[in-house]
Amino acid sequence: MTAFAMNMYLYLAEGVIVCTSNGLLTLCIIGSRSNRKRREFLLIVSQGVADTMYAIAFMLIAVHRLHLEATAMLNGTFPRWECALHPALFLHDIATPLLGLLPMAMSINFLISSVIPLWYMTARHNYTASLIAVPYLVTALLVLINYALIWGDQSPTSSLCIASNGAAHPATYGVMLGIRLVANIGSACVYLAIVIYLTKSHGRSLQSLSAYQKKSHRNAKITLGMVTTNSILLLFVPDILLLVNPFNINQKYSTILYSMTLSKTTINFLIYVLRYREIRGILLKSVFGKIPFLKYRVSEMSIGKLPTRAGQSQFGADTINPRTGPQSSINRSNPDSTRGELSKSNNQLPPLRNIPRNQVACQNNF
Repeated sequence: MTAFAMNMYLYLAEGVIVCTSNGLLTLCIIGSRSNRKRREFLLIVSQGVADTMYAIAFMLIAVHRLHLEATAMLNGTFPRWECALHPALFLHDIATPLLGLLPMAMSINFLISSVIPLWYMTARHNYTASLIAVPYLVTALLVLINYALIWGDQSPTSSLCIASNGAAHPATYGVMLGIRLVANIGSACVYLAIVIYLTKSHGRSLQSLSAYQKKSHRNAKITLGMVTTNSILLLFVPDILLLVNPFNINQKYSTILYSMTLSKTTINFLIYVLRYREIRGILLKSVFGKIPFLKYRVSEMSIGKLPTRAGQSQFGADTINPRTGPQSSINRSNPDSTRGELSKSNNQLPPLRNIPRNQVACQNNF
Protein backbone atom coordinates (compact mmCIF):
# COMPACT_ATOMS: atom_id res chain seq x y z
CA MET A 1 0.00 0.00 0.00
CA THR A 2 1.35 3.40 -0.97
CA ALA A 3 1.67 6.36 1.39
CA PHE A 4 -0.96 8.19 -0.67
CA ALA A 5 -3.47 5.37 -0.17
CA MET A 6 -2.74 5.27 3.57
CA ASN A 7 -3.50 8.98 3.81
CA MET A 8 -6.81 8.47 2.04
CA TYR A 9 -7.74 5.62 4.38
CA LEU A 10 -6.89 7.93 7.27
CA TYR A 11 -9.44 10.43 5.92
CA LEU A 12 -12.00 7.63 5.67
CA ALA A 13 -11.38 6.49 9.26
CA GLU A 14 -11.60 10.00 10.66
CA GLY A 15 -14.72 10.68 8.63
CA VAL A 16 -16.43 7.63 10.11
CA ILE A 17 -15.49 8.77 13.63
CA VAL A 18 -16.80 12.28 12.98
CA CYS A 19 -20.09 11.05 11.51
CA THR A 20 -20.61 8.60 14.38
CA SER A 21 -19.87 11.13 17.13
CA ASN A 22 -22.06 13.81 15.53
CA GLY A 23 -24.85 11.30 14.99
CA LEU A 24 -24.79 10.31 18.66
CA LEU A 25 -24.68 13.95 19.75
CA THR A 26 -27.64 14.85 17.54
CA LEU A 27 -29.69 11.90 18.81
CA CYS A 28 -28.99 12.87 22.43
CA ILE A 29 -30.32 16.38 21.76
CA ILE A 30 -33.16 15.77 19.30
CA GLY A 31 -34.35 12.67 21.17
CA SER A 32 -34.97 14.59 24.40
CA ARG A 33 -37.82 17.08 24.67
CA SER A 34 -36.05 19.17 27.30
CA ASN A 35 -32.82 19.27 25.28
CA ARG A 36 -34.69 20.35 22.15
CA LYS A 37 -35.92 23.43 23.99
CA ARG A 38 -32.43 24.65 24.86
CA ARG A 39 -31.08 27.22 22.41
CA GLU A 40 -27.41 26.33 22.87
CA PHE A 41 -28.17 22.68 22.12
CA LEU A 42 -29.88 23.61 18.84
CA LEU A 43 -26.78 25.60 17.88
CA ILE A 44 -24.67 22.56 18.68
CA VAL A 45 -26.84 20.45 16.36
CA SER A 46 -26.47 23.00 13.55
CA GLN A 47 -22.72 22.96 14.02
CA GLY A 48 -22.76 19.17 14.01
CA VAL A 49 -24.57 19.17 10.65
CA ALA A 50 -21.83 21.35 9.14
CA ASP A 51 -19.08 19.19 10.64
CA THR A 52 -20.75 16.06 9.27
CA MET A 53 -20.92 17.54 5.77
CA TYR A 54 -17.23 18.43 6.03
CA ALA A 55 -16.37 14.87 7.09
CA ILE A 56 -18.49 13.28 4.34
CA ALA A 57 -16.77 15.55 1.82
CA PHE A 58 -13.37 14.23 2.90
CA MET A 59 -14.60 10.65 2.77
CA LEU A 60 -15.89 11.12 -0.79
CA ILE A 61 -12.65 12.85 -1.76
CA ALA A 62 -10.71 9.88 -0.38
CA VAL A 63 -12.82 7.40 -2.37
CA HIS A 64 -12.43 9.52 -5.51
CA ARG A 65 -8.65 9.68 -5.18
CA LEU A 66 -8.30 5.99 -4.39
CA HIS A 67 -10.19 5.32 -7.62
CA LEU A 68 -7.83 7.67 -9.48
CA GLU A 69 -4.82 5.83 -8.08
CA ALA A 70 -6.27 2.46 -9.08
CA THR A 71 -6.81 3.69 -12.65
CA ALA A 72 -3.48 5.57 -12.86
CA MET A 73 -5.24 8.92 -13.27
CA LEU A 74 -3.70 10.86 -10.38
CA ASN A 75 -1.82 13.16 -12.74
CA GLY A 76 -4.71 13.55 -15.20
CA THR A 77 -7.03 16.49 -15.74
CA PHE A 78 -10.78 17.01 -15.62
CA PRO A 79 -12.91 19.92 -16.83
CA ARG A 80 -13.56 22.36 -14.00
CA TRP A 81 -17.33 21.96 -14.36
CA GLU A 82 -17.05 18.18 -13.99
CA CYS A 83 -15.12 18.59 -10.75
CA ALA A 84 -17.64 21.15 -9.52
CA LEU A 85 -20.45 18.62 -9.96
CA HIS A 86 -18.69 16.06 -7.77
CA PRO A 87 -20.62 15.63 -4.46
CA ALA A 88 -17.38 15.85 -2.48
CA LEU A 89 -16.58 19.32 -3.80
CA PHE A 90 -20.18 20.47 -3.39
CA LEU A 91 -20.24 19.48 0.30
CA HIS A 92 -16.76 20.93 0.83
CA ASP A 93 -17.88 24.29 -0.58
CA ILE A 94 -20.86 24.32 1.77
CA ALA A 95 -18.90 23.34 4.88
CA THR A 96 -15.97 25.74 4.31
CA PRO A 97 -17.72 28.98 5.42
CA LEU A 98 -20.05 27.22 7.87
CA LEU A 99 -17.13 26.05 10.01
CA GLY A 100 -16.44 29.70 10.77
CA LEU A 101 -19.91 31.24 10.72
CA LEU A 102 -21.51 28.80 13.18
CA PRO A 103 -18.87 29.30 15.93
CA MET A 104 -19.38 33.03 15.44
CA ALA A 105 -23.14 32.55 15.90
CA MET A 106 -22.49 30.67 19.14
CA SER A 107 -20.25 33.48 20.41
CA ILE A 108 -22.86 36.12 19.51
CA ASN A 109 -25.51 34.06 21.30
CA PHE A 110 -23.35 33.96 24.43
CA LEU A 111 -22.66 37.69 24.13
CA ILE A 112 -26.39 38.46 24.13
CA SER A 113 -27.03 36.09 27.05
CA SER A 114 -24.30 37.86 29.04
CA VAL A 115 -25.17 41.50 28.30
CA ILE A 116 -29.00 41.35 28.24
CA PRO A 117 -29.87 38.07 29.99
CA LEU A 118 -33.50 38.96 30.73
CA TRP A 119 -34.24 39.64 27.05
CA TYR A 120 -32.34 36.49 26.13
CA MET A 121 -34.53 34.33 28.38
CA THR A 122 -37.73 35.77 26.92
CA ALA A 123 -36.59 35.71 23.27
CA ARG A 124 -38.88 33.85 20.89
CA HIS A 125 -38.11 31.11 18.40
CA ASN A 126 -37.46 33.76 15.73
CA TYR A 127 -34.21 34.66 17.46
CA THR A 128 -33.02 31.04 17.50
CA ALA A 129 -34.08 30.51 13.90
CA SER A 130 -32.18 33.63 12.83
CA LEU A 131 -29.00 32.52 14.59
CA ILE A 132 -29.08 29.22 12.74
CA ALA A 133 -30.45 30.43 9.39
CA VAL A 134 -28.10 33.37 8.73
CA PRO A 135 -24.90 31.25 8.42
CA TYR A 136 -26.63 28.77 6.13
CA LEU A 137 -28.17 31.53 3.98
CA VAL A 138 -24.79 33.26 3.56
CA THR A 139 -23.24 29.93 2.62
CA ALA A 140 -25.99 29.14 0.12
CA LEU A 141 -25.49 32.53 -1.53
CA LEU A 142 -21.73 31.95 -1.88
CA VAL A 143 -22.22 28.47 -3.32
CA LEU A 144 -24.77 29.75 -5.86
CA ILE A 145 -22.40 32.52 -6.95
CA ASN A 146 -19.56 30.02 -7.28
CA TYR A 147 -21.59 27.71 -9.54
CA ALA A 148 -22.89 30.65 -11.57
CA LEU A 149 -19.31 31.77 -12.28
CA ILE A 150 -18.04 28.35 -13.37
CA TRP A 151 -21.22 27.17 -15.15
CA GLY A 152 -20.18 24.94 -18.05
CA ASP A 153 -16.50 25.88 -17.64
CA GLN A 154 -14.44 23.30 -19.54
CA SER A 155 -11.00 24.61 -18.59
CA PRO A 156 -8.77 21.76 -17.40
CA THR A 157 -8.00 21.31 -13.73
CA SER A 158 -6.34 18.59 -11.66
CA SER A 159 -8.19 15.29 -11.52
CA LEU A 160 -7.84 15.46 -7.73
CA CYS A 161 -10.55 18.16 -7.81
CA ILE A 162 -8.97 20.40 -5.18
CA ALA A 163 -11.12 23.46 -4.45
CA SER A 164 -8.14 25.70 -3.72
CA ASN A 165 -6.35 24.54 -6.87
CA GLY A 166 -8.91 25.47 -9.51
CA ALA A 167 -11.87 23.16 -8.93
CA ALA A 168 -13.81 26.11 -7.46
CA HIS A 169 -13.76 29.68 -8.71
CA PRO A 170 -10.77 31.45 -7.12
CA ALA A 171 -12.77 34.55 -6.15
CA THR A 172 -15.66 32.81 -4.42
CA TYR A 173 -13.49 30.18 -2.77
CA GLY A 174 -11.21 32.94 -1.50
CA VAL A 175 -14.25 34.63 0.04
CA MET A 176 -15.39 31.32 1.60
CA LEU A 177 -12.01 30.65 3.15
CA GLY A 178 -11.62 34.27 4.21
CA ILE A 179 -14.99 34.18 5.97
CA ARG A 180 -13.95 31.04 7.83
CA LEU A 181 -10.66 32.58 8.96
CA VAL A 182 -12.17 35.92 9.98
CA ALA A 183 -15.17 34.32 11.69
CA ASN A 184 -13.03 31.89 13.70
CA ILE A 185 -10.68 34.56 15.00
CA GLY A 186 -13.68 36.88 15.44
CA SER A 187 -15.51 34.35 17.62
CA ALA A 188 -12.41 34.10 19.81
CA CYS A 189 -12.24 37.90 20.11
CA VAL A 190 -15.95 38.10 21.02
CA TYR A 191 -15.47 35.45 23.70
CA LEU A 192 -12.48 37.28 25.19
CA ALA A 193 -14.45 40.53 25.17
CA ILE A 194 -17.28 38.85 27.08
CA VAL A 195 -14.91 37.44 29.70
CA ILE A 196 -13.24 40.85 30.16
CA TYR A 197 -16.63 42.58 30.40
CA LEU A 198 -17.94 40.16 33.02
CA THR A 199 -14.70 40.40 35.00
CA LYS A 200 -14.57 44.20 35.05
CA SER A 201 -18.28 44.63 35.77
CA HIS A 202 -18.20 41.85 38.39
CA GLY A 203 -21.14 40.22 36.62
CA ARG A 204 -23.57 43.10 37.27
CA SER A 205 -25.62 42.17 34.20
CA LEU A 206 -26.22 38.72 35.70
CA GLN A 207 -27.40 39.90 39.13
CA SER A 208 -31.05 39.44 38.17
CA LEU A 209 -30.52 35.73 37.50
CA SER A 210 -31.14 32.97 40.00
CA ALA A 211 -28.30 30.91 41.45
CA TYR A 212 -29.07 28.02 39.11
CA GLN A 213 -29.17 30.32 36.07
CA LYS A 214 -25.82 31.82 37.05
CA LYS A 215 -24.38 28.34 37.34
CA SER A 216 -25.72 27.43 33.89
CA HIS A 217 -24.24 30.61 32.45
CA ARG A 218 -20.86 29.84 34.02
CA ASN A 219 -20.97 26.31 32.62
CA ALA A 220 -21.79 27.69 29.14
CA LYS A 221 -18.91 30.15 29.42
CA ILE A 222 -16.40 27.41 30.21
CA THR A 223 -17.78 25.14 27.47
CA LEU A 224 -17.67 27.87 24.83
CA GLY A 225 -14.13 28.73 25.87
CA MET A 226 -13.02 25.13 25.38
CA VAL A 227 -14.78 24.86 21.99
CA THR A 228 -13.34 28.20 20.82
CA THR A 229 -9.82 27.19 21.83
CA ASN A 230 -10.29 23.90 20.00
CA SER A 231 -11.39 25.74 16.83
CA ILE A 232 -8.39 28.07 16.95
CA LEU A 233 -5.83 25.30 17.49
CA LEU A 234 -7.25 22.64 15.17
CA LEU A 235 -8.93 24.74 12.45
CA PHE A 236 -7.64 28.31 12.33
CA VAL A 237 -3.95 27.46 12.73
CA PRO A 238 -3.99 24.65 10.08
CA ASP A 239 -5.90 26.95 7.71
CA ILE A 240 -3.25 29.65 8.09
CA LEU A 241 -0.42 27.17 7.53
CA LEU A 242 -2.11 25.70 4.45
CA LEU A 243 -2.76 29.17 3.07
CA VAL A 244 0.63 30.76 3.75
CA ASN A 245 2.60 27.52 3.17
CA PRO A 246 5.75 28.46 5.10
CA PHE A 247 8.84 26.38 4.27
CA ASN A 248 6.73 24.53 1.68
CA ILE A 249 4.91 22.77 4.52
CA ASN A 250 2.04 21.62 2.30
CA GLN A 251 4.26 19.21 0.43
CA LYS A 252 5.03 17.05 3.47
CA TYR A 253 2.43 17.82 6.11
CA SER A 254 -0.77 18.70 4.27
CA THR A 255 -2.38 15.39 5.28
CA ILE A 256 -1.62 16.03 8.95
CA LEU A 257 -3.02 19.57 8.74
CA TYR A 258 -6.24 18.43 7.06
CA SER A 259 -6.49 15.62 9.60
CA MET A 260 -6.31 18.21 12.38
CA THR A 261 -9.31 20.04 10.91
CA LEU A 262 -11.27 16.77 10.98
CA SER A 263 -10.24 15.89 14.53
CA LYS A 264 -11.64 19.23 15.74
CA THR A 265 -15.14 17.80 15.54
CA THR A 266 -14.27 14.73 17.60
CA ILE A 267 -12.74 16.93 20.30
CA ASN A 268 -15.90 19.06 20.31
CA PHE A 269 -17.98 15.93 20.88
CA LEU A 270 -15.84 14.98 23.88
CA ILE A 271 -16.13 18.52 25.26
CA TYR A 272 -19.93 18.52 25.04
CA VAL A 273 -20.20 15.08 26.64
CA LEU A 274 -17.85 16.16 29.42
CA ARG A 275 -19.51 19.50 30.12
CA TYR A 276 -23.24 18.71 29.72
CA ARG A 277 -24.74 16.18 32.11
CA GLU A 278 -27.96 16.04 30.06
CA ILE A 279 -26.08 14.73 27.02
CA ARG A 280 -23.85 12.45 29.05
CA GLY A 281 -26.78 10.84 30.87
CA ILE A 282 -28.69 10.08 27.67
CA LEU A 283 -25.54 8.74 26.05
CA LEU A 284 -24.84 6.39 28.95
CA LYS A 285 -28.38 5.06 29.28
CA SER A 286 -29.52 4.95 25.66
CA VAL A 287 -26.28 3.96 23.93
CA PHE A 288 -23.82 2.33 26.28
CA GLY A 289 -26.64 0.93 28.41
CA LYS A 290 -27.54 -1.38 25.51
CA ILE A 291 -24.12 -3.05 25.53
CA PRO A 292 -24.37 -6.26 27.63
CA PHE A 293 -21.16 -5.94 29.64
CA LEU A 294 -21.81 -2.22 30.33
CA LYS A 295 -25.55 -2.44 31.02
CA TYR A 296 -25.16 -3.60 34.64
CA ARG A 297 -22.53 -0.95 35.37
CA VAL A 298 -24.66 1.87 33.94
CA SER A 299 -27.69 0.73 35.97
CA GLU A 300 -25.54 0.73 39.12
CA MET A 301 -24.40 4.28 38.40
CA SER A 302 -27.97 5.50 37.88
CA ILE A 303 -29.31 3.88 41.11
CA GLY A 304 -27.25 6.13 43.36
CA LYS A 305 -28.33 9.34 41.63
CA LEU A 306 -31.44 11.11 42.80
CA PRO A 307 -32.65 14.00 40.64
CA THR A 308 -32.90 17.37 42.32
CA ARG A 309 -34.91 20.43 41.40
CA ALA A 310 -31.88 22.02 39.72
CA GLY A 311 -31.40 19.00 37.49
CA GLN A 312 -28.28 17.89 39.36
CA SER A 313 -27.54 14.44 40.71
CA GLN A 314 -27.49 13.87 44.43
CA PHE A 315 -25.55 10.96 45.88
CA GLY A 316 -26.44 9.11 49.03
CA ALA A 317 -29.54 9.37 51.19
CA ASP A 318 -28.62 12.41 53.30
CA THR A 319 -30.48 15.51 52.16
CA ILE A 320 -30.39 19.17 53.10
CA ASN A 321 -33.61 21.12 53.24
CA PRO A 322 -33.12 24.90 52.86
CA ARG A 323 -35.88 25.57 55.46
CA THR A 324 -35.29 22.85 58.06
CA GLY A 325 -31.56 22.22 57.67
CA PRO A 326 -29.81 18.86 57.33
CA GLN A 327 -31.78 15.66 57.77
CA SER A 328 -30.18 12.39 58.76
CA SER A 329 -30.63 9.37 56.55
CA ILE A 330 -32.74 6.39 57.57
CA ASN A 331 -30.87 3.64 59.34
CA ARG A 332 -31.27 0.77 56.91
CA SER A 333 -29.24 -1.62 59.05
CA ASN A 334 -31.80 -1.62 61.90
CA PRO A 335 -35.32 -0.81 60.65
CA ASP A 336 -36.95 -1.64 64.02
CA SER A 337 -35.00 1.06 65.81
CA THR A 338 -35.89 3.49 63.06
CA ARG A 339 -39.61 2.79 63.53
CA GLY A 340 -39.21 3.34 67.25
CA GLU A 341 -37.52 6.66 66.75
CA LEU A 342 -40.21 7.76 64.31
CA SER A 343 -43.02 6.74 66.67
CA LYS A 344 -41.42 8.70 69.49
CA SER A 345 -40.91 11.73 67.37
CA ASN A 346 -44.56 11.71 66.25
CA ASN A 347 -45.65 12.78 69.74
CA GLN A 348 -43.29 15.77 69.62
CA LEU A 349 -44.48 17.28 66.35
CA PRO A 350 -45.82 20.86 66.63
CA PRO A 351 -49.54 21.35 66.04
CA LEU A 352 -50.64 22.18 62.50
CA ARG A 353 -51.70 25.73 61.72
CA ASN A 354 -54.28 26.93 59.25
CA ILE A 355 -52.24 28.69 56.56
CA PRO A 356 -54.04 30.79 53.94
CA ARG A 357 -53.94 29.37 50.43
CA ASN A 358 -52.27 32.42 48.92
CA GLN A 359 -49.42 32.14 51.43
CA VAL A 360 -48.95 28.46 50.58
CA ALA A 361 -48.84 29.31 46.89
CA CYS A 362 -46.16 31.93 47.48
CA GLN A 363 -44.06 29.47 49.47
CA ASN A 364 -44.32 26.86 46.73
CA ASN A 365 -42.90 29.29 44.17
CA PHE A 366 -39.54 29.45 45.93
